Amino acid sequence: MGKSKGFTPFWKLLKGTLRLYTFAHNFGIVVPCPSGFEWWQQTKGIMCCQVGIEGIFIPLPMNYKVDKILDAISDANYTGNDKKLKRSWKRLRDALRRWEYFEWEEVDAPKGMPENQEGLMWIKILKWDSSIDERNKLIGEIVCLFYPNSD
Repeated sequence: MGKSKGFTPFWKLLKGTLRLYTFAHNFGIVVPCPSGFEWWQQTKGIMCCQVGIEGIFIPLPMNYKVDKILDAISDANYTGNDKKLKRSWKRLRDALRRWEYFEWEEVDAPKGMPENQEGLMWIKILKWDSSIDERNKLIGEIVCLFYPNSD
């Protein structure tokens, strides 16, 4: 028998990166790292900017309550209602703390990465306990939170 070449992951065979849009699931985090996959999101409200970050996309739970909170955040951004925006972010944080055991704080964008803007927020994970996997290994990491843009 001939000598086996072994397995080569397909992303190592790519010429560049593969661009993927988060439009089907606008709510999740991107853990920045070399992966061969760039996750793209529309940001900056009616300016409709497109930004991409290479890494691993982890969707966050989208249920009826979270969807309504994200709608409220989008509406508050679009209308410039800061009071409603602050209240809606608090509701989202509370919901994720209860349902996902997930807590974070907003931080500045890492050097060379897109700045915080509507639809994209850099966060430091403070807590993420899961009974089904090892998300807790991301505690202390700075990741990008993608959420629906207002337009």
